[in-house]
Amino acid sequence: MRVLSILCLLLLLSASAFAYPSNVPNNYANNPPAYNSCHNCHSSYPINSGDGSLAIAGLPPTGYVGGTTYHLTLNIQDNGQDRWGFELTVEMPSGTSWIQGGTLMCTDPTHTVLSTGSGTAADFLKHTSSGTYNGQQNQASWNFDWTAPVAGTGTVTFYVSALGCNGTGGTSGDYCYNITVPVSEGGAGTPDVAISLEPDSTSIYIPAAGGILTFTAGVQNFENTTVTADIWTQLTLPTGSTYGPLIDLQNFTLTPNMNVSRLRFQSIPGNAPAGTYSYDGYIGNSPSEIWAEDHFAFYKAGTDASARGNWETWGEDFTAAETASALILTNSVLLSAYPNPFNPAAVVNFALPQTGIVSLTIYDSLGREAAVLQDGFLNAGNYTRTFNGSELSSGVYFARLQAGNEIRTEKLLLVK
Repeated sequence: MRVLSILCLLLLLSASAFAYPSNVPNNYANNPPAYNSCHNCHSSYPINSGDGSLAIAGLPPTGYVGGTTYHLTLNIQDNGQDRWGFELTVEMPSGTSWIQGGTLMCTDPTHTVLSTGSGTAADFLKHTSSGTYNGQQNQASWNFDWTAPVAGTGTVTFYVSALGCNGTGGTSGDYCYNITVPVSEGGAGTPDVAISLEPDSTSIYIPAAGGILTFTAGVQNFENTTVTADIWTQLTLPTGSTYGPLIDLQNFTLTPNMNVSRLRFQSIPGNAPAGTYSYDGYIGNSPSEIWAEDHFAFYKAGTDASARGNWETWGEDFTAAETASALILTNSVLLSAYPNPFNPAAVVNFALPQTGIVSLTIYDSLGREAAVLQDGFLNAGNYTRTFNGSELSSGVYFARLQAGNEIRTEKLLLVK
């Protein structure tokens, strides 16, 4: 009997050693009225005393539109820590009680789980055991959706408590972060448009020396009339500050039922700070009126001030055409490759409408230079260059052609 009691005690201790990794209790999201949080157990250090950060990316900065669904990401960053947890709720006061403010939705059941309150009682989103990302260094993020409450509800507040743990299995040496994020109600009656940002990878890692984000940016007009809008992107840095705009299209004309997408590239320099970033896209009246938005997260491993690089943005030109089928102007620089996929070599073709300095460089999916096919003066005309990948690994590569102020890119797939 004594042995059985000891075994039961050990099982209980192991289950509770790290923030209830498979069964987090409700009402531990720093929410009223009790304001319980992860710090109830992980109390080695004062709340928010670490050198990390906690933030929600994707919330509408000018206020929510009733009934609209927003795609959100919770990001935590704390260098040196390697296990993670959180609990989140969104609430508003109702008399002497607190009720849910809109509807939380679990979009990643592997890493998150939703505990649904009864009636109007608050729901709680939290990590699963897999969602603790045991052994993952320096940062973690969780994706979820939130549908805003009906128009006329007023301000609601997100309450979040999260942990950056040292992975020892105990509750000491862990940092607790709490945030409270009010979201007011915005305007209604905005045009029915959308913007999308689709990265090439669901898990993006930029090395300390810097690299290149590859993503597809799209805009769509669901109206049967022409809509004029600003389209812009920016970065939310690990510190919570923003950098941009990066893509900046002012007074862009969206024809009726227009749907267009472009392959885009964003350079991340080595001297950029380490941590979790959000790449943010907006459509509306820049910068204060947002009709639609989209976001994706990526992580930069460290800072290398000696590495070359800048915040350059390039890719297929949105302004070149108003339909998805016409990607570039006929009087512009042209770029293509064949065969694609290829093994071991591809012929890269390009056409120059005028004489000038031309560079044609091949990059791998991490933004590292793989080959230089052209770097110098060329007359107007048609040219071919061969990219030999016999000494390279299988994977995605990008041909980047710059002629004067024009930049074109072509995605190449090496299959061995």
